[in-house]
Amino acid sequence: MARASGLPPETVVARRFDTVFPPCGNTRLREAIEQALALGVPTTLTETLNGEVFPLRCPDGRKLRHNVLVSRYEDSSGPCCLIQVHDITARRAAETALRRSEDHYRHTVELNPQVPWTADAQGLIETFSKRWLTLTGQSPEEPLGDGWARVIHPEDLPAMLQAWTASVQTGAPYDTAHRVRLTDGSFRWMRSRAVPRRDGTGTILRWYGTTEDIHDRKLAEEASRRSEQRLRRAMETQTVGVIFFDPAGTIKEANTAFLTFSGFSREDVAAGRLN
Repeated sequence: MARASGLPPETVVARRFDTVFPPCGNTRLREAIEQALALGVPTTLTETLNGEVFPLRCPDGRKLRHNVLVSRYEDSSGPCCLIQVHDITARRAAETALRRSEDHYRHTVELNPQVPWTADAQGLIETFSKRWLTLTGQSPEEPLGDGWARVIHPEDLPAMLQAWTASVQTGAPYDTAHRVRLTDGSFRWMRSRAVPRRDGTGTILRWYGTTEDIHDRKLAEEASRRSEQRLRRAMETQTVGVIFFDPAGTIKEANTAFLTFSGFSREDVAAGRLN
């Protein structure tokens, strides 16, 4: 008690408890003392003391938090009240820091545009962010295990399962593009990636992954590919020779008409042998 209060023991002995710690004039504490002396029933005061855990301010300005156990005991002078004060300041600080850390992690996961998820060593989904439920309309239980597969496009599912199985068996990083069915029934392109966490012996403990929306990028890539194919077909139907140069002036491509009347092969074009 002397260490908790910051007072020398000789200044505490024989003084009323509420003169050493003025906050202890609280009605709840007085009732606990009276109950202990009259009935011998011990009482623990925690969050019930003015909504606090027995706040104390030491002479050096420190603010301590405690649990208080009030009980009765007998000595040569008769019944006495024993008040045990347990310093929980460090524990409360650790609990507050943990809550803040958990809150920070929860918002990091829930507000992330990607979908973080984890799977066990066998590849069965264990956790995922709420964003997956928002996107797919699945219930919290449905994606667990291999339930996530129910919202994968049927054309993409076989290759996706094959890639995931191979990664789980070999421990190789997982990376695949696929389509996911949304709540409105439409499909969007996603990219799922995962890497394993291992113990000291190299054994896989868990997989950590993310699923991100790549729909717009995928459509842009497909549009660019179709445009290139149309250009190539148009070039091949030309009756005049067509050659393409890069910014450095190197010939990169030529159509069939050019190769026919020039006598060069595609290998010559690729190797730059057009002299």
